[in-house]
Amino acid sequence: MRAIGVAVIMWLLLAALPRDAAAQGVFEDGDVLINGYTEELGGIAYAGTGEFSLPEMGLTPNVQGLYWRDRNGLVTRATAGLVIAVSSALAQSGPKSVETRTTVTSDYIITETRTTYYSEEEKAAMRASANNAIDGVFSTRNADFELQVFSRDRFGRGDASGYKMNFYLGTGGKSWAFESGFGIGNVDSNVVKDGVNSVVGYEYIGMPFRLQYAFSKVRTMLQVDWNWMAYSDDPATKMTSDGRMEYLVRRHPLTAAAQVALFGRVSLMGGLTMPNVGKVSKPGYWVSAGLRF
Repeated sequence: MRAIGVAVIMWLLLAALPRDAAAQGVFEDGDVLINGYTEELGGIAYAGTGEFSLPEMGLTPNVQGLYWRDRNGLVTRATAGLVIAVSSALAQSGPKSVETRTTVTSDYIITETRTTYYSEEEKAAMRASANNAIDGVFSTRNADFELQVFSRDRFGRGDASGYKMNFYLGTGGKSWAFESGFGIGNVDSNVVKDGVNSVVGYEYIGMPFRLQYAFSKVRTMLQVDWNWMAYSDDPATKMTSDGRMEYLVRRHPLTAAAQVALFGRVSLMGGLTMPNVGKVSKPGYWVSAGLRF
């Protein structure tokens, strides 16, 4: 524990040192928050009728955890490049086409299968196409990665355990950016309401869309998470083996958020989240605070 305390103190002292980009004032420029490179580590908390809640049943868990943000770094670019490379390799090694022909005679049924593979010239073209796609990924103006990890017993004092992460790629200008990508998440919250124990399960596999704009020293964001799990036919309500009710939350949340950075090191971010885009309801809120490197 003493070693952890010393590490935290050293981390805070490092954070107190201003970066060159922030030497001109207390607050970082909003343009830098959009287009600059930073790694962030910190804590995040959700409350109210937000993304992980079930307001229809009055179930609003407190969700707390840790986050890691990689702004304009290599995490998303490397992940996307790896997916493209692996997909291309699998496609090249697989069959180009498979034709099956069945012939029926008086005594036999004969089935013939003809498999055609890609020629070396076609494989070379596929490799070139994959390389061009990877080059395009690494030359994108903006990239972002965010991982949030929640826990009921390891850290935090909330009701939830699980994770959510989003990968973003995009383009823009000096003061704005539009990004999209891929996201996945799974969070379960234990909520007690009127003496009844319930489990609120959050499932997310989808595509985030985010528009950003810098106003002076503030980075603002408007985001929709298109959740493909919302179209699943799995039952949304069931009873667990220990008699608790379990509810599944699969929505397309709409989030409006803002971020400021102090001395180039301390990041403060917060926002409001509407549980489902297109359906007006009372929003929940979230805040995060962390250190930038």
